[in-house]
This record gives sequence, structure tokens and C-alpha cells, in this order.
Amino acid sequence: MIPFVYKLGGAALFIACAWLYVTDLRHDRDAARTEAARAQQAERTATAQAGLNTSASQAVEAAQSRALTITVKASELSHAVSVAPGGPEPVPSSVLELWRAGIGELRDEAAASHGAPGSSSPDVAGAVSPSTDAK
Repeated sequence: MIPFVYKLGGAALFIACAWLYVTDLRHDRDAARTEAARAQQAERTATAQAGLNTSASQAVEAAQSRALTITVKASELSHAVSVAPGGPEPVPSSVLELWRAGIGELRDEAAASHGAPGSSSPDVAGAVSPSTDAK
């Protein structure tokens, strides 16, 4: 017959092993939950990034399309002016000054309507100054 102390030790060993097994299962469960939460967060982040990438690429394509359209129209208009009667002749300085003054007034009106300080200079970026050495 097995002594009582050995039976008690065996029962204690069994309980300790069962407790360690259950603790390990809880740890595995918590690790799986943490991993699932990280995976869900990564998925949400990837979805949001994909949406941003799509929006950004659409904006870039639209801007490139507008730039191309503007370039083509400017080229066509430049050609139309150069082949028109009197096209190669320079613009008279009086007409050019009136044009610059009108553009300056439009710029000031637009700045005033938006509450921004206007530019007092009537020069337009990229405007061609009248040539002094016309031959």
C-alpha cells in the first residue's frame, strides 16, 4: 500500500502541473489577442494609406492634365498670334503699360476681396518687358 505522504505529494504535483498548464494557456490566449489587435490595426492603417495613395495619385494626375492642357493651349495661342497679321511686331509700350495697369487693378481687387494685402506692383510674373533694341 502507498503511504499517505506519497499520495499527498502526487496530488500536489498534479495540481501544480495543472495550474502551470492553465497559466500557460492564459498567456497564449493573451498573446493571441494582442497579435490579433496588432493585425487589425495594421490592416486599418494599410487601408487608410491605400485611400490616401489613391487620392494623392488622382490629384497629381489631375494637376498634370491641367498643366498639359494649359501648355498646349498656350502653344496654340502663341502660334495663332505669331501667324496673325502684325503678329511678329512688338506690342506698343503704351498698350503694354495699360495692360499691366489693368492686371494690377484686378490683382488688388482680388486681394481686397479675400482680405489679403494687395500688391502695389502692376508687373505680372513672366511678363515680357518691351524690347529697347527692336530692329
